[in-house]
Amino acid sequence: MSETPADIERIIREVLSRLGVGGAASSNGQPTAVAKEPSPAHDFSRCVIPERLVTLATLEGRLNGAKVVAVRRGSVITPAVRDELKSRNIRLEFHNEEGARPAAAAKTRLIVGIGDTDLDVRTALDAVSAHVAGQAQVQSVQSADLAILVRRVKDEFNVQPSLGVLLSVRPVAAAGLANRQPGLRAAWACHPRAVAEAVRTFAANVIAYNPASHSKFEQRNMLQAFVQGGVLPCPPEFADA
Repeated sequence: MSETPADIERIIREVLSRLGVGGAASSNGQPTAVAKEPSPAHDFSRCVIPERLVTLATLEGRLNGAKVVAVRRGSVITPAVRDELKSRNIRLEFHNEEGARPAAAAKTRLIVGIGDTDLDVRTALDAVSAHVAGQAQVQSVQSADLAILVRRVKDEFNVQPSLGVLLSVRPVAAAGLANRQPGLRAAWACHPRAVAEAVRTFAANVIAYNPASHSKFEQRNMLQAFVQGGVLPCPPEFADA
């Protein structure tokens, strides 16, 4: 029988408590309460969680009015917590040390959507990771169905502001499908100048290209031009569109 998110969360709590992560356990097996870090009086929309282990019990009573939950980088976040934040449309942010604000200069989160390419998933992901090493934190989603692939990328954007790369033998179609998703601004990355122009003119947050159509040097230039500016807001002139 498959475990539910609640079962997974309980197992994670028990294991990590035995390892001394996230605080000692109480007599009923639950983590002991840790003093909550007060939010600034002027900002009730941002909830700072100092604990290393973040469970549903950790968040109890803290999410009222919250739009952002900030945790320390390296914290263990249970699947049930991620599902809860997603259902409430609350963004998850990470900072490098307790008490620090999420750094604006932190590496950009880059979601690589790997579709119907001629490369296998590991090869494609390794290539992108090498091109943006030191500039972005790379994660991947996969599907040979472009519509499903684009929706999976959009789901990752809902978890945390990100940039996205769609790898497909049909990059124009991939970009078109992405532009049907609210919040995604996609461009076909036909060459590095086109990528730079898309970022400059409408703050593109998704690019699509076929790896087989570009040299490694050109792909590196396109990806670095894309991630250099980080996650940018939509230009006001296009906000209503």
